[in-house]
Amino acid sequence: MKSQNPITNLVPFHWFKRNEASSIWITAYRILLADIGQMKSPRIYDFSNARVIISFGQLQYLNAKNIHVEIDNDGNFKFDGSLQADVTPEGGWLLIVQPYIVDGVELNEYEIRARSGSYAALYGAINGRNMAFERVFDNIAALSDGKSTASSPSFINPHAFPRPNLSYEELDLIHKAGKLIDEKEPRERKKFELSLHWFEKGMRSMGLDGFVNYWVALETLGMDDTTNIKPLNKSLARAYEITEQDAANKFGVGKIFGLRSQILHNGEDLAIHQLLSEYLEGLFVDVLFDHLGMVSKRKTQLVLDNPGFDLNKLLHI
Repeated sequence: MKSQNPITNLVPFHWFKRNEASSIWITAYRILLADIGQMKSPRIYDFSNARVIISFGQLQYLNAKNIHVEIDNDGNFKFDGSLQADVTPEGGWLLIVQPYIVDGVELNEYEIRARSGSYAALYGAINGRNMAFERVFDNIAALSDGKSTASSPSFINPHAFPRPNLSYEELDLIHKAGKLIDEKEPRERKKFELSLHWFEKGMRSMGLDGFVNYWVALETLGMDDTTNIKPLNKSLARAYEITEQDAANKFGVGKIFGLRSQILHNGEDLAIHQLLSEYLEGLFVDVLFDHLGMVSKRKTQLVLDNPGFDLNKLLHI
């Protein structure tokens, strides 16, 4: 389903040379408790790679909330539902417009979604949460005819991960780990629970978000502070029955810490491969079992044994 979207009239056309082969990405956030008297006419602010429009009123858009992905037990998936033409409630709007297809070349969708969030964060940080209270829609508008489509829901392909082991032995092992966490002193137990909270966030996110969440989980569980990685190497040395130096050389935790610093302190936007995420998952489980006094499953080794695994390459070294 498609509908006319007048937002195309507010696009800086110097972004494109061939309008008939180009489109824009529009992200809309609700502004709540807006003072109507301050919003008599739209405000337009241009940035290097986006145009932000502050306006009051109603917006026509394509609603994708009824579209969802159905995945069966074998990992086969299909999209169910349809797009619906919709109209927002009257109110204040923070619109973030970005180029999406430029002269026939499609830009990176993940980066566009993340950049929308960054601009919303800028406005919300300086002007309060209500300035970008709720992300309502992401639509794509073609410049050729002004018609809109909605981006499809993102999902994680289950075939990118191993099959779960549902044997009694494996499930009993997980139960044992959980019981050991239950028996910890309250402060120590909270550390385990918090680390698992961050690990769960890593499981539900991708790219840089996933990497950072996995690292925070590992840091929360296995490091005494945010800069000393020796406790992690000691845990891995015990898990694999090798020296601490051999563990440092074998698993490259220091190199991973370096990538973490590049991202968090140098602001580098680097691609994160699925294999690196699996590697961090393995490190977490190995360190978890060590801290629980359990025999290691040596999950990191399983990733190291992957023929395509090259840590330096994955870390952009």
